[in-house]
Amino acid sequence: MILRDHEFRSDAYIIITSDDTEKFLNISSPIESIPAKELENVIINYYVNSKTIPIKIYDFVKMTNTKSKVAVAPFVEIKRPFAKSQENYTFFVSKMAVFDNFKLIGYLNYNETRGLLWTLNKIKSEIYPIVNKNIKVSLELTHSTCKITAKDFKDKVLFKIEIVSEVNLGEKEKGQITQKNLEELKKEFIKSISKDINETLKKSFDLKADILHLQDFYYLQHKKQPKFDKDKISVSITVKTFVRRFGMLKN
Repeated sequence: MILRDHEFRSDAYIIITSDDTEKFLNISSPIESIPAKELENVIINYYVNSKTIPIKIYDFVKMTNTKSKVAVAPFVEIKRPFAKSQENYTFFVSKMAVFDNFKLIGYLNYNETRGLLWTLNKIKSEIYPIVNKNIKVSLELTHSTCKITAKDFKDKVLFKIEIVSEVNLGEKEKGQITQKNLEELKKEFIKSISKDINETLKKSFDLKADILHLQDFYYLQHKKQPKFDKDKISVSITVKTFVRRFGMLKN
């Protein structure tokens, strides 16, 4: 009905919540007088920080009408900014709801959501703190691309996830920027990306749902659908990263 009826807008955002609907829709904000507009701003801000994905009705249906049949939507709660604060309630995106063929089956935390963003090629920006014995910095993601290929090998399907990312040096607390330290930063950053994707993959197997839409990539290349089984799927992750800028300081 939502898709067929001309009075519905398919470009409206889908939000999942467990809060009382009337209370949810009557949040007062010092910035926006319309709660729906404030909610939209919150979703976009969380997206910029790679903690959620704005999902509209047609996006949700499009994701469900794939071989994987898995769709996600932001789970939003209302709470005070601080535990003992007397300020007004505000919107808070706490996780992502996961649906398998329109049925709610689980949730993704921030790291698992970020892993999904990497593979969907939807990650916009993010700050990655990198700490080791030689240096402590924060890297700001500025650009990334992701390519996924699949091939059959014996009785398994091998998926190769290739990511190319560009970052800037956003903050440096200790250590010197030498060529050796720069290579260490890249290695730690690559580990962080791989960890995010592996966490999402693990949640996929736990929920028995193809959250990363691997079956869709396989179908595009082989015109058949593989069985989503932990014992039948193998995933390799390759990341190349480039540190482009170091800011206005020489060191």
